[in-house]
Amino acid sequence: MASSEGVSLQGDLINAPSAALAASGLAQGLLRAVSADNVNPLAVTQVQAIGACFQSNGDWAARAPDLLTRTPSARLDRLSAWIGWSKGDVPSFMSQTAGGRTASLICLALGNLYTKERCGMILFDLSHDVLPSDMQNSGLTQLGDVCMCLQNKLACLGFGNHLAAQLTRLRECFFESGQQYPQDLADTPTEEVMHAFLVAVRDVLREENQTLYFSGSQCAGTLIALVLAMCPEDLRVEVNGEMIMRGRRDSIIFSVSNEPDTKSNFSVEQCLKAHTGDFSRDYIVEGRHDLNRQLSFSWGGFLSAQLDVAFAVHGVRPHDLLKSALATLVASAIKTFRGEDWLSDPAKQTYHVLSGIHESILNLVGVWNRGFFSDDEQPPRVCSSSSGSTIFAKTLEFPEIKNPWSIEYSLVDGRLQYGSDNFGFIICASVEKGSAKKLTRKKAPKTLLPKEHPISPSRIGEHSSFLMTLRPAFVEGQQALILRCIVTQSTSIVELNFQELHLGLMQLAPADSCEHNLASSLTLPADTLIKATSVIAPVASGKDAIGVTLTQRNGEAQFLCCISAVPQLYQGDCCISCAVTQAQEKGYSVVIGGSPSTYLVDLGTGESARHFALVHESFVSSVNCPSGYGWNRLLKG
Repeated sequence: MASSEGVSLQGDLINAPSAALAASGLAQGLLRAVSADNVNPLAVTQVQAIGACFQSNGDWAARAPDLLTRTPSARLDRLSAWIGWSKGDVPSFMSQTAGGRTASLICLALGNLYTKERCGMILFDLSHDVLPSDMQNSGLTQLGDVCMCLQNKLACLGFGNHLAAQLTRLRECFFESGQQYPQDLADTPTEEVMHAFLVAVRDVLREENQTLYFSGSQCAGTLIALVLAMCPEDLRVEVNGEMIMRGRRDSIIFSVSNEPDTKSNFSVEQCLKAHTGDFSRDYIVEGRHDLNRQLSFSWGGFLSAQLDVAFAVHGVRPHDLLKSALATLVASAIKTFRGEDWLSDPAKQTYHVLSGIHESILNLVGVWNRGFFSDDEQPPRVCSSSSGSTIFAKTLEFPEIKNPWSIEYSLVDGRLQYGSDNFGFIICASVEKGSAKKLTRKKAPKTLLPKEHPISPSRIGEHSSFLMTLRPAFVEGQQALILRCIVTQSTSIVELNFQELHLGLMQLAPADSCEHNLASSLTLPADTLIKATSVIAPVASGKDAIGVTLTQRNGEAQFLCCISAVPQLYQGDCCISCAVTQAQEKGYSVVIGGSPSTYLVDLGTGESARHFALVHESFVSSVNCPSGYGWNRLLKG
């Protein structure tokens, strides 16, 4: 038995946990690294933790491990010394983890754009947003030292050359289109803007149903170069409506334009899932302090009692004058059909049949008073919400045309919610003057098909992708969600007003059915005014021209062709030739290539087929009343 003076410490390495051994080796590597580069070890781990909040991919991410661990040296004979990178330095330590490699790419970009002090400030502020408080243990100077250490090791990638290549690419796009080249593409963002942009990038890389949307030109080239260096597979870039590059995912979208008096801005937007019916589940939440709908009141003083309960729910002190004013408001609304006496000045009141019906339905739960807004211009709404209920157009969930179709609105219990905040409306454009008009599509200058080529039912005019996103905004004292609709066809991109699509569906008229083969073609003369068009531009240019959208059997593409300002005819159970003839006779400007109705069967060309066509037409006239055809019959009596 050994004496107490000669006791020696022993350890059983075989039974030691593997995690402890790995941690021991990692700590040795960290201590060796900070000794080689004279940086703070806590700052190294903090920068590495920042990188772990992001994701990296692409060519530079694949090359980073080899470049971070390289140790070439060169001998200077006159000084009899070797210079170069020491083995096991901080960059080598960073190369061991995905977070360290991503952090190195971020530091490479920051080190090329800012001084060491400003780099430290950006990383310091970024830590407060992406890291827990127990991992924020370093100051600005220490973080700046780590950033410049990593930037020096990866300088061989040539971020300056990379930035110049992207600026040249953007500049050539403007030159080829004959437009003026913006002078602010190469501007360097301020530290606050860079910090906010990196936080937004972190958010969208972690959530698949979110998108970072950048619009404008200032600093666009610099930020594009940063994203291309870190995660090019998540980037899409478009210049004046034309896509010039696209990765595997559309997590980060740059829309570069040279519109005058337009500031650059970016926002994180939530993607809507179309054709799933999940809108109510994802964005409408029943409140915990809503009025109890089971309460019963006696006739005498029921309005005053209801107001007392509502005031208690919302924490408002009841006043007799306030009750009297609300009672007067209710009485004035009852006396007039549309409530013109209290909604707005009658002298400023404008009324359109279809939009009036749409607005009246949304006003059932929440009124957007146009008197509150600049230039008396009302934003286009598709959803309205109050403290207890929400009503929205069903096309938000299912943006498509089904033959026969109907116009539906859903009224559900609960408030419109985005994140942790409640919102009153979903609008399709901001309230700035002319914002909705900017979303108007241009007319198609030429046909999609070669000259004199017959028009056959096809889908060459359909889109390749359709993206709907929501972003919060504080509009004229009210919280609203702005709906963005982006349609892509090949390399062409257009942003649409969703309310315009919905109202276009309301006025869409179905063509009369015929006995011809629905797959037959339309032969065109040389001087024809009939043009094959697409989702990007359904309306054909030229006086008396008729556009025929090649969107057969694609309900979503057909819906995206709807325009309320232009009379349109839906092909449906009719051949193209007969549909075009009807459009010429009745003054329609667009024939939307449709789909046969779900109950249409092939009965041949005999008497039974003619009898079925008559029954089918009568059936459409009766059951399809909510559609455009039904509205026309209802309004004409």
